[in-house]
Amino acid sequence: MGWIDLTHPLTNGMPVIPGDASPEVLDVQTLDRDGCSVQEIRCTNHVGTHVDAPLHFLSGGMSVERIPLHKLLGYTAVLDFSGLEAGARIQWRELEHALAGAGNPDKVLIHTGWDRDFGSPQYFRDFPALSREAAEGLAGLQIDLLGVDTPSPSQLDDPEQKIHKDLLAAEIVIVENLCGLKRLVPFAEVVILPLAIREASGAPCRAVGRPQEDSS
Repeated sequence: MGWIDLTHPLTNGMPVIPGDASPEVLDVQTLDRDGCSVQEIRCTNHVGTHVDAPLHFLSGGMSVERIPLHKLLGYTAVLDFSGLEAGARIQWRELEHALAGAGNPDKVLIHTGWDRDFGSPQYFRDFPALSREAAEGLAGLQIDLLGVDTPSPSQLDDPEQKIHKDLLAAEIVIVENLCGLKRLVPFAEVVILPLAIREASGAPCRAVGRPQEDSS
């Protein structure tokens, strides 16, 4: 099977975390008027399918353009948690069991199926997320990357953003708002490339993957 796009396209008025500004894609030159097509893009750097670098929540943390490439591409386990109810918390014992069954991989994507609600207000409410214990467990494994098909690995009101801080302090790259992970279960090869914006805490990315028979 070929490569699968795991990215929500950046569009005018696309859903964003409540309080953030929606992106604007503006025609500043057009083929009819100017002979060429040029757009101006205005958005936050944590919009749509994007990467969180450690600098997002940690003073002195690694910025997005400094993320080593080996963290952003390679083989990954795609764990199926699509049976979770709205508002569920993934517990460490469940995650640890799934990781062991996948051979304790360096990179992990979590398929919840929540991307089906992308574009609706429900998408940012009651989505499945990690428990604090699960985040601490992942941080202890010091994996390279964690990707989710939800707005965040933690609930948006996580006190002091402890889950993000636990993961980013372990230099785990976080990828949020992925889509299509169902087609990659249980293993995949992925390429996730954020814009190399100097000294930025994160950036929109293009994420693609293709299924693999196993992680070897």
